[in-house]
Formats: sequence, C-alpha cells, structure tokens
Amino acid sequence: NFTGTIAKVIDGDTVDILTVGDDGATERIRLVLVDAPEYLQPGYLEAKNFVTEICLGKNAQVDPDDKQDRSYGRIVAVLYCNGTNVNADILDNDLASIYESFCAVSEFGNSYWAKRNGC
Repeated sequence: NFTGTIAKVIDGDTVDILTVGDDGATERIRLVLVDAPEYLQPGYLEAKNFVTEICLGKNAQVDPDDKQDRSYGRIVAVLYCNGTNVNADILDNDLASIYESFCAVSEFGNSYWAKRNGC
C-alpha cells in the first residue's frame, strides 16, 4: 500500500498518482474490477468527471491487488480518495460496470462492494 496525490484523471478507471516518498514518482493506477467507458463511448465524460471530482488534487491511498501484475504498465488496485473507495463508488453510481472476468482472479473479488456489484 502507498499514498500520494492524484495528479491526473485519465478516465473513469485510470488515474495518475504522485507518490509520497523520496523519489516522488508518478504511478498509473487502474481501478481493479472496474470497467468504465472509454474515450468517445457513451458515459465516458460522466465517469471521468465523477472520478475527477472525488480525487483530482486530493490525497489518495492505493491498495494494489496482490493477485494481479501490472496491466499495460499500470498498477491494478483499489483507490481511496480522502477515505472514499472510488472503485465501489463509481460502480454504485452506475458510471461503470464490474469487470466480471477478473472476479475470480482478484483478491478483491469477494469484497462486499464487488459482490454487491456483480462479482
């Protein structure tokens, strides 16, 4: 687990975080079990704006999925912005879908929020 500040929101399921520490590295985070609309797809702006409002410029905690490696250079994780579980919130607000094919793979597949949304 690590912390930092959300520097950029790419879309509804991907953000960049400026990590706290000696190196101050930027890491790309992919929200585990979340499938948000891609650029130019219906709902893209709503999902991106939702995550932007909750996270951009705010303190965040990242809980990487220990059962999944990086996906396209991104850390697959649960993201908390100011204590809010962003993965759960975007699903609960119907701005993204559960990524069902990863439910059995993810350490978070049996989490309450994941089960509530279809895992």
